[in-house]
Amino acid sequence: MASKVHFDESLLKRESKNIIKRLLTTCKARTLKELGDYLGISKQAIQNGLKNGIPCGWIVKVCMEYGVSPHLLITGDSETSTREGEHTNLSGTYIKLQPISPNTTSEHSFIPFPAAWLPEHNSSDNLGLYIMSDQALEPLIREGEGVILDLDQNDPTRIIDGKIYLFREQNIFKLRKLVSMNDFLTVISLNKGLFPAYQHHFQSISIIGRVLWSGGILD
Repeated sequence: MASKVHFDESLLKRESKNIIKRLLTTCKARTLKELGDYLGISKQAIQNGLKNGIPCGWIVKVCMEYGVSPHLLITGDSETSTREGEHTNLSGTYIKLQPISPNTTSEHSFIPFPAAWLPEHNSSDNLGLYIMSDQALEPLIREGEGVILDLDQNDPTRIIDGKIYLFREQNIFKLRKLVSMNDFLTVISLNKGLFPAYQHHFQSISIIGRVLWSGGILD
């Protein structure tokens, strides 16, 4: 499916300040707020990234939009490309994903993710990428993180209770846990103070797919 490279999450934390500088330069953003506006996240989320490590999703989004190498954004080294089929000193696997994020216009891209986290048991070739746009699932999935979706798991009548799905509700993308009950789906967040649970008839929302990966396999 892809070429394997060395891509270490600790590098994203160790190089967080430099990565933010390169993201600012690439996006032509003058402030962290402007960068946050482009990424669709808050300034606080960027400050958390500086402290805890840069989410892969931020790098993915900028690479897809501007056509730059992940290696360049992470290390500052423009000499080593991370195109499919080439080996570098970053760790992970290239997998073909369909961008689902509303702000992403590229049709398909090969995106690097840590090889140890790749859900190799998944038999579907129909995978999608979504960039988390709110804080509803923190701390499990942070705002700005990228998640991998199985786009074949989109039947609202075959929901796996308690699993995380991306769905569209009145043209708004939401990533939430779902629980089915008769003809209704209960929409559940982890940040219940800001995003209380509610119910929808299963025919009133459009399921995009189920989350398989977000910094780890979500079984």
